[in-house]
Amino acid sequence: MEKTTGYFYSALAVLLLCIPHHARGDLPAGRWIHHERQTPQYDITAIFPGNDCKIWVSTLNTLHAFDGERWKKYTYGDQTLRDHTPFFRDEHGRFYFEDYGDLLVLDQGIITRYTGQEIRYPIIAAADRNGIVYFGMYDITLGGVYSFDGTAVKKLKTGRTRSLAVDASGKVWATVINPESSTMGLVVLDGGTWTDRSGEIAAILPAKTNELTVQVATDGAVWVNNLGRYGIYRDGSWTFGDGGAGPMFLTFDSSGRIWGYKNSVLYRLDDSGKWQVSRTIVKGITNRQNFLTEDSDGKVWIFDSFRVFTYSGAEWVEVKNNLDLASDTVTCMVYTGDGTLMCGHGLRDIPVDERKNCGISVWNGTDWHSFNTDGDLYLYNVYLLKRSPYDEIIAHTDDGLKVFNGKAWAAIDTLKAVNVADVAWDEGGTMWIASYGGLIEYKDPAVYFKVNPKWLYPFKVFYNMNYDPDGVLYMQTNYGAIVSYDEDREEVWESHASNTIYDMDIAIGSDGRLWCARKNNLSWWTKYDDWKDVTYLNGGRMVEIDEEERVWASGLGTTGYIEDDTWHSIPELPWAADRFAADGKGRYVVNAFDVNSTTNERSQFYGLYEFYPTPEHVAENRKPEPFITAGNYPNPFNPSTTIYFVLPDPGEVTVTVYAVDGQKVRTLASGRFPAGRSSVMWDSRSDNGKTSASGIYFYRITTDSAVKTGRMMLLR
Repeated sequence: MEKTTGYFYSALAVLLLCIPHHARGDLPAGRWIHHERQTPQYDITAIFPGNDCKIWVSTLNTLHAFDGERWKKYTYGDQTLRDHTPFFRDEHGRFYFEDYGDLLVLDQGIITRYTGQEIRYPIIAAADRNGIVYFGMYDITLGGVYSFDGTAVKKLKTGRTRSLAVDASGKVWATVINPESSTMGLVVLDGGTWTDRSGEIAAILPAKTNELTVQVATDGAVWVNNLGRYGIYRDGSWTFGDGGAGPMFLTFDSSGRIWGYKNSVLYRLDDSGKWQVSRTIVKGITNRQNFLTEDSDGKVWIFDSFRVFTYSGAEWVEVKNNLDLASDTVTCMVYTGDGTLMCGHGLRDIPVDERKNCGISVWNGTDWHSFNTDGDLYLYNVYLLKRSPYDEIIAHTDDGLKVFNGKAWAAIDTLKAVNVADVAWDEGGTMWIASYGGLIEYKDPAVYFKVNPKWLYPFKVFYNMNYDPDGVLYMQTNYGAIVSYDEDREEVWESHASNTIYDMDIAIGSDGRLWCARKNNLSWWTKYDDWKDVTYLNGGRMVEIDEEERVWASGLGTTGYIEDDTWHSIPELPWAADRFAADGKGRYVVNAFDVNSTTNERSQFYGLYEFYPTPEHVAENRKPEPFITAGNYPNPFNPSTTIYFVLPDPGEVTVTVYAVDGQKVRTLASGRFPAGRSSVMWDSRSDNGKTSASGIYFYRITTDSAVKTGRMMLLR
């Protein structure tokens, strides 16, 4: 016997980490809230009754307990149990596993390994009233019946064992293929002696016998089943019946119902003794026990793929849960205009019949609402969520781009872009799209493809786009190159980091700095400066800039932000993250996961961590809300430029030009403007009519509720 140091730890659905921040430059006081999917996400392999909950279900490396209201997830702390599933849970709550021939028992968080007697999965098991656990294995070489008394595993009988059960008197019943005759029969262990009792069930043996099974009912009767034919041993005598084509394994509930299972079909024995199909399982297990269980309240439970159902007495009803994310495969996140957190889920290159399992999760502050359709519109596999200047949400799904106007989703029918990686909006509100086919300029209802052959090959894929303050579009390619596209300069393309294959993400601040999360460092660059390394990132994954001009970044094992030219690592986020969103009022959210150091791929997802400032620190009106979109064209310019702005509502507007030293140069407009797009022109003259010199100038657009500033460059 060998005890391991692995521990069985829980990841609660909402983990509140309330740690205030006090250092200069840190976030205001607040808390990080943990959002995670506790509900089973992957195919369930077995279902067990629970002592302290309704049921337990098992996936490959996770156990989930359901208390009747919500799920609670447990992961195995010992790495040897990854991709394992238990084959038995005893009345004391211990889980039993097989690992490379050893028996492992998980008891109150501690995993104990028992060596000396080799066993092999799959295994069936039962326990007697004294706590002795009996195993049966159908393995061609290790097949047999075994016992475990809490200290060691002992082999009791040789022969491929299909099933076993323990009756009220402690006798062990098993269906075993006799090695000498290669035929399956019924044997019983009583007082240390095995007896072959196959002759007693000859009435049901003519059919295929290697699928003969034995179970004990709740009333103590022993049932032997042979694909629909069955014998019942009660009070020392047998009765036989022919239920027609039916199951292999049986189980019994406290209401007297007899259930059976084989080949993804669930059966129930009717009052006439015939097997009736109760439900066809879309994705079940392969002819094993643990296909159905009953909780302490007498409710019957089954599973189908990752879903769980209960029996109402007439039909099976799915157990719904609105307290969790729809999926751990979080591909994108965004805050809507009303502060709702929206998450997209999906996996590329998966079978079509599995894509319906991914969609959108919406967090309203209390629970999650998850969906993958909106009316007749499909929202399977969401890879992109972006908030537009018009407060709409743009999403990219399996079948193209969708738009959410705050009430309903709609398809952008005129746009047939595939594999969209990112979208961005220029000063005029035009949406630019980075796709596997190149760069697309989209103006409803027309679509214009803008692809320069010089950069199309070998940099075939454009993704992760940002506009700088001068209106130049910066992009990355699938080879890590950072390129820019300047429509104002006759569609000039330039490369700024053509050999940086390890550049994972870029973002651009209002000061024109282009930030990049690289293999080893967080770095920035401008048109006037070389690349400068700011802080070490072990395998940079993400960089984003929030409304407060904090530069958020993440590498393998660290997530934090730059403020006041200082890196602040967040102790609550000691993982990697590659998605980030901010609501502009002090709320932030990142995903969290470990990364495989060899493949550089995600190895374990830990969920989302969302920061909520305490009420007195909520950033209300910390900066003017971006209710207006503005820009100027061309930029740089000589001698004139046009300044654009888009208003959501009619209102008073003042447009002013300032020099780099803060001196006012000219008031271009002051008056009432309509909703929508308007423009004014600056001819590079001051209020007194003098011509301005070359240099940097700023426009300032002021409304009753917002201020927008942009930088312009005059080149004589």
